[in-house]
Amino acid sequence: MKKVCLLNGDMSRGGGTEKCTAFLSGALAEKGYEVYVGDVSNKRGECFFPLKEGVALHNFKGNSIPKQICEIRKFIKEKGIDVLINVEAMLGIYTIPATMFKKTKNTIWEHGNFYQKQCRSIDFVRGLEMKLCDNYITLTERDMNTFKREFKGKCRVDYIYNPVEKPKNEPNYTGNTKRILTVGLVREIKGYDYLVDVAEKVLTKHTDWKWDIFGNTKHYPEYSAHIEKRIKDSGLEGRVNLCGTTSDIEKEYQNSDIMVMTSLMEGLPMTLLEAKGNKLPMVAFDIETGPSEIIDNEVNGYLIESYDTKKMAEKIEELIENDEMRKQFSENTRENMKKFSKEDIVKKWIKIIEE
Repeated sequence: MKKVCLLNGDMSRGGGTEKCTAFLSGALAEKGYEVYVGDVSNKRGECFFPLKEGVALHNFKGNSIPKQICEIRKFIKEKGIDVLINVEAMLGIYTIPATMFKKTKNTIWEHGNFYQKQCRSIDFVRGLEMKLCDNYITLTERDMNTFKREFKGKCRVDYIYNPVEKPKNEPNYTGNTKRILTVGLVREIKGYDYLVDVAEKVLTKHTDWKWDIFGNTKHYPEYSAHIEKRIKDSGLEGRVNLCGTTSDIEKEYQNSDIMVMTSLMEGLPMTLLEAKGNKLPMVAFDIETGPSEIIDNEVNGYLIESYDTKKMAEKIEELIENDEMRKQFSENTRENMKKFSKEDIVKKWIKIIEE
């Protein structure tokens, strides 16, 4: 079996890319591959999502990009890595030089989308990857087509969804918790300023409901403090809550009535997939990629024109005020689940690795 290394930024962060890394590394190890997870920014050597048995974590501790490239190159040689999977597009700046003149296959796993510009040089790096890497994997078909249109190169471009993992406990949706849930790292791109605007409209009218946000507040402390202040200034203290992280997010999904996502940009949001797996009605902005491939509008949730907080508040209120609609949306979340199944997604990754 081939030896595979998934290169991540920082496995201690507990975000969607880290969860996907933990999932895919474990799934490949179960299939008999020798699997490593590499980190370039994880100084503490911790994993928020536990790695499966048979997956080894390796931290590249060099204090500069050139030193880390040398470390990765040495690691590839010592471990005999056949396939390197970059779990963020910018990581190609490490792996392109690290794999040069080696047989190691270099795959980019794009966890944003084409329009998400993490830094000014991102499109230069993506263009380089399209010419020099072996595979470029996006999270959605729509994004794959955009990359094919915008970049030219020899690199194979494909898309593979993130999975909906089967919950440990079968969800029993009751629709009577009077709780709205949002899950995601507390940072500006997740649109929490919009969330406060929506919450002010909804919770002022529905005083017996609350809105809990689960996500790491420590990576962007200034923005987290800003959102805390906005919540307080809106008179929503104790009703909109930044709850931090949890080791049992499934429990939070299953103790909520509605899942809301206010992100400005996503690749394919794990939080909506998790909500779908736990039978939660969903409401999200219809941003460039992601929600529209998970939410069937007016079937299992609502897609709202981007950043229209008034319309989002209205649709959340519709769900709050209609118990039967919430329960019907919950039942409908199980439609079209096969394309997000773990089995189908692992098969696609194995095909990429073996080819």
